[in-house]
Amino acid sequence: MDKKWIVVFSTGSVAVAALLGLAIWTIAGSVPGPALNLNGLAAMAIGLVLTTGLGVGLMALVFYSARSGADDLGPAIPAQRPPGVEPAAPPAAWRGRR
Repeated sequence: MDKKWIVVFSTGSVAVAALLGLAIWTIAGSVPGPALNLNGLAAMAIGLVLTTGLGVGLMALVFYSARSGADDLGPAIPAQRPPGVEPAAPPAAWRGRR
């Protein structure tokens, strides 16, 4: 499988997100009110990076799990009963229903 499209799509997505963020930043800069200080901007940047990293990591685990076969159904295991014990009959109210 050619992986070039993954790089192109990822780069394009980051570029669109950066342009959208810049547009919001510019619009928000023209709104009157208290501005964020350096601590607020650092906290926002750290939160953005960690949240994005968590989302990317979890999605990577979902794809890895799906491709590795870990989510496939295993073989059916028959119920184990001690010798001489028969399964219980269903309640009388269930008999005759389909």
